[in-house]
Amino acid sequence: MNTEVFLSIHSLVGYWPWLDALMIFFAEDAIYLMAFGFVLFFWWHGTKATHRFFVKSGLVAVGVWAVHWVIKFFTAVPRPFVALNFTPLIAEPAEHAFPSGHAAVAFALAVAVWLALKNKNPHRCIVGGIFMFFAILISFSRVYAGVHWPLDVVAGAILGAVGAYVSLGQSLRR
Repeated sequence: MNTEVFLSIHSLVGYWPWLDALMIFFAEDAIYLMAFGFVLFFWWHGTKATHRFFVKSGLVAVGVWAVHWVIKFFTAVPRPFVALNFTPLIAEPAEHAFPSGHAAVAFALAVAVWLALKNKNPHRCIVGGIFMFFAILISFSRVYAGVHWPLDVVAGAILGAVGAYVSLGQSLRR
């Protein structure tokens, strides 16, 4: 099923040049835009408590990135372009695919913003929704570009979201 879902998504490559360009942006560069937005968001909410939460969130994102590498080492799942022998839409090393580090970090940042806005419902829906939307698009674009299987990005999203919630949810309860 993983292969079938991948092929149905990746088969869209080449039909619409504008969509290919958009997916290339999200697959390669949007994570940096998301991180920049993350820094701006916490700078804008400039209290001591939010600064501490920002530092913790950054450490969680780094921790999630490190855990994803450990999992990659033990699972050794080949990337789709290696397994199916094609040229991906973006340049990517032929290292292991599972789980997606981009998805893990994107969802860790999105959940951190969502948690930071827990008592601000309209802002949570708008700002948190934008961060979640970016995390979803980043994850989808990695499959579209041919560098991850769907299960890679689902696992990365779960790793990032759960890692952020477990690590940061406690600091909000204090």
